[in-house]
Amino acid sequence: MQKNLPLKSSLADFVQETLIHCATQGASDIHFEPSFNELKIRYRKDGFFYNLSPLPLILSDKVLAHIKSIAHLNVAERNKPQDGRISLQNHTSKNLLNFRVSTIPAQFGETLVLRVLNDASRNLTLDQLGMDFQLIENVRKLAHLPHGLFIVTGPTGSGKTTTLYSLLQDIYSPNKKYLTVEDPVEYILPGISQIAINTGIGLTFSKVLRAFLRHDPDVIMIGEIRDLETAQIAIQASLTGHLVFTTLHTNNAASAVIRLLDLGIPSSLLASSLQCILAQRLIPKPCIHCHKNSIFPCPQCNNSGYQGRTGQFELMSISPTLRQIISKNNSVQIIESQAISEGMISLGNARYS
Repeated sequence: MQKNLPLKSSLADFVQETLIHCATQGASDIHFEPSFNELKIRYRKDGFFYNLSPLPLILSDKVLAHIKSIAHLNVAERNKPQDGRISLQNHTSKNLLNFRVSTIPAQFGETLVLRVLNDASRNLTLDQLGMDFQLIENVRKLAHLPHGLFIVTGPTGSGKTTTLYSLLQDIYSPNKKYLTVEDPVEYILPGISQIAINTGIGLTFSKVLRAFLRHDPDVIMIGEIRDLETAQIAIQASLTGHLVFTTLHTNNAASAVIRLLDLGIPSSLLASSLQCILAQRLIPKPCIHCHKNSIFPCPQCNNSGYQGRTGQFELMSISPTLRQIISKNNSVQIIESQAISEGMISLGNARYS
């Protein structure tokens, strides 16, 4: 779908207007993509792309350089990926808008993607994520355990970080110590010490986690397990009296078990430490204006038929039988079959609230 946005005389004004426009439209990501003859600009909302008017290629370098500059990136570096952050004020609403910026070199110049960091997502409670009442109760019970490994898994952009933040806020107590290590810190959580990794100075997930264990934490949140060393420290922490929350990139709960085994975690240690795996994905919600009133065209959803997204979940709680199955290096099919026999509702059969 085409959206027109006028080019202002000032480059800085144009970039700011574009970012504010996309954010206020409900975009999750904003894409700047040079091609052989133009700079394509589009944003994703509720899983669908919407196009803005492209710019002449002659303006591409200047626009992208300005975005990199305000994101505190190295403007001269065009051959390596970079990550940064932008904060700017919406002059209409006076709200502060935050964006995570990522660059990669491509055939016709750098491609930039800005993830819109929505403050409303930060404040979502468990009952606003799309879980039904029984699932909320089961998740809450597992999240209040004194120790163990709690994994949230799903594809990129499925809302895992939002779920982690909701869990931390749900279990928060001023009588406990909370530490998080993230890449990057997306939102500030009151009362919780949050550390952003910085590989440029050697501040990696594993290095931060080793330091965490000397800081007397009760609850640790790891933004993502990416390698064996991080996984080993996470499991060590969960077996020594800490409650550890983290994420993985797999399509369902049972696959997360196999992912950790493939990284090199001994099956006996994984079976002993794992408390549960919450798999999730985001699905579009039907637009209530279209579906209830049969209105078309519909200005509320830009004629897409959908408005907003909600979570779809499957929760695999690790029973004694599942621990035995995991410890014996069984297949993903056997693990999933046992979980379903114990009452797990798979993603394919899950309903949203």
